Amino acid sequence: MRGAKFSEIKFLSITLLLLFACVAAADDDDECQASGGYGFICGPQNAEDLVLVPGTGWIISSGMAPGAAILLIDSQQKTWTELYPADTPRAQQNMEIYGACPG
Repeated sequence: MRGAKFSEIKFLSITLLLLFACVAAADDDDECQASGGYGFICGPQNAEDLVLVPGTGWIISSGMAPGAAILLIDSQQKTWTELYPADTPRAQQNMEIYGACPG
């Protein structure tokens, strides 16, 4: 059990470093080049608060900075999808019932 938790922590640590390096690389150059034997997942902005979905290669990422979103990252395919906000956020205030509420 301890070995599995250590492996997950190690994987998350490496992934976090790769994502931060990716953001730095994206700021310097639009292309994401592999470096030191590591490939990068480029494109996500301000990815933080990473959570590995157990037993998968999926990572959920969020961020609070402007332009950040909740992302689903496929660490095996090196792709990502914006989960929220998508084209139109699903949660909408019922103005008829809660019109006076500021949110």
